[in-house]
Amino acid sequence: MKTQEQEIVEDIRRVARGLGLKTGDQISRSEYLNNGARFSMYQIYDGGMTWSHYCQKAGFEPKAAESVPDEIYFKRLL
Repeated sequence: MKTQEQEIVEDIRRVARGLGLKTGDQISRSEYLNNGARFSMYQIYDGGMTWSHYCQKAGFEPKAAESVPDEIYFKRLL
């Protein structure tokens, strides 16, 4: 029987393949969740695990949101 960790890793690989990603590419949580994920963020973070942990186990790099400098952020508000 597979552990939940193995199932999540396999599901990330499945979604990544569906997006045309190759091993070593980046995948974000939102890409995973919006493209047929079988597991929720609650399940992924259960037990103290992280998105980065699962991405690395699946052979991918986690894609982090880029921070926006305050100057640009405030210009976008106008």
